[in-house]
Amino acid sequence: MKRKIYTVDAFAAEKFKGNPAGVCFADKDLSEKEMQSIAAEMNIAETAFFYKDPDNDYYNLRWFTPDCEVDLCGHATLSTAHIIWEIGIEEKTSTLSFKTRSGILTAENRNGKIKIDLPAMPYEKTEAADLIKKALGDQKTIFTGRTKYNLLVELENESALMNTKPDFEIIKSQQDYYGCIITARSDNNKYDFVSRYFAPAKG
Repeated sequence: MKRKIYTVDAFAAEKFKGNPAGVCFADKDLSEKEMQSIAAEMNIAETAFFYKDPDNDYYNLRWFTPDCEVDLCGHATLSTAHIIWEIGIEEKTSTLSFKTRSGILTAENRNGKIKIDLPAMPYEKTEAADLIKKALGDQKTIFTGRTKYNLLVELENESALMNTKPDFEIIKSQQDYYGCIITARSDNNKYDFVSRYFAPAKG
């Protein structure tokens, strides 16, 4: 069966920038194995698979990296909403609801900008382990915390963040979490902060 698959560059104003996501038209008969194979062939951070539930007013939505399924992906959700509106499946005035492994997520089109509702991820402060400092090149840390899935590290400035060359093998070896977010205050008055995210354990 032929399936339509789009590549969307999220968070970008021009081609080949931003954060790419695959968006694939699925159905309830598309197996998990097939979705994983498609995501592996797309070979980008996440590929989203969606279809309209025939008995409810929501879309079923799942996300896969090239290696595995994940519980939540913001930019692939934005990309899916964009495609649904862009090709005319739904009116841009409609609010979209997605049934996911992280609950019901919603998306609204506000004058060409997409607003999505994502679940809050509570965090707790933690000490920066020497291993993680080593993984980030012994950068000076301002704050270290953790959520259910990720370590969150604030660095002293944007330059330190941009110049960080993470050791993916060290990050991948950690058993308590699978991702590492590094962030810092932005040097540009247009933005509050800048961030980078690494999840080598999820491919």
